[in-house]
Amino acid sequence: MKTFFACCLLFIGGLNGVCYAADVGPRVLKVKGLYLGMNIEEAKSVVEKLFDKSFEMAQVVSGRDEGSYRFLDGERVSIRASEDRKVDSIQLYQRGVNILFNAYEYSSEEFKNAFSQAYNLSPFQEIVRPYEGWEFTSPNGNGYKVRISKSKDLTVLKVVQKGRLMFD
Repeated sequence: MKTFFACCLLFIGGLNGVCYAADVGPRVLKVKGLYLGMNIEEAKSVVEKLFDKSFEMAQVVSGRDEGSYRFLDGERVSIRASEDRKVDSIQLYQRGVNILFNAYEYSSEEFKNAFSQAYNLSPFQEIVRPYEGWEFTSPNGNGYKVRISKSKDLTVLKVVQKGRLMFD
C-alpha cells in the first residue's frame, strides 16, 4: 500500500512538472503596457506617456520594411508595425531599459535574470548573433521572441509560425 501511495505521489508530482514546463511565459507578453499585435497609434500613446515625450511616426517608403510603420528616437525606443498597423517589434535601448525598469545599477545579466523571473520566461539561451546576449522563444506557438543584449537592449519580436509543408 505504501508503495502504491508513493507511486501516486511521484506520478502527480511529475504531472505538475509537465504542466509547469508547458506553461512557460505568458500567452501575450506585455512589457510596460506594450505588446505585439497592438495598434501602432496605441503603442505611440503608451510610449509618449512612459517617456513624457512626443514621437513622430512615419511609414517606411523603401527597403526591406517598405509599407511598415515605425517611430523611434534612437536612444530609448523603436517600435515597428506591419502594413496592417499592428506592432511586430518592440525595442527598448539601454537608456530606455534603465529609465523604465530603474535598471541603472544592474548589469545586463542581472537585468536578464530579473526580467526572466518577473515574466516567467525561462530558459534564456545565450546567443552571439545578431548580437551577444540572451534569447527566449515562446513555446506552444505563442509567437514571440525576447532578446536581451549584453549592452542591455531589450527586443520583443513577433515570430511567424511556419506553415505545414505540402507535397504532391
